[in-house]
Amino acid sequence: MEINKYKNLISRIYLFSDFSPDDISNIFENKFYNIKKYKKNSIIYLQNQICNSIDIVLEGKTSIQKIDEDGDILTIVTYIAGDIMGANLAFSKINEYPMTVTALSNA
Repeated sequence: MEINKYKNLISRIYLFSDFSPDDISNIFENKFYNIKKYKKNSIIYLQNQICNSIDIVLEGKTSIQKIDEDGDILTIVTYIAGDIMGANLAFSKINEYPMTVTALSNA
């Protein structure tokens, strides 16, 4: 099971901090998760795309960026391994990404 590679990282995330690495393996054994890989500079989510999941950055770096009509990019926040993305949107009435999420490195 591929999740075993990341169980120590996941057990250190606040959301899962009450679980041991072995508990993490059991929680994720039902396959109610997807592990996706993104190449550097690829778009993970587009602005206004519906958020229907909570994502954990397992490797690499991602960022939330505001891209204006001239193509200028403003980086709002950068996420690294162990950070959670989308939790605030997944439980919101307005669950659209307000900005674009991209991979700053292979992630």
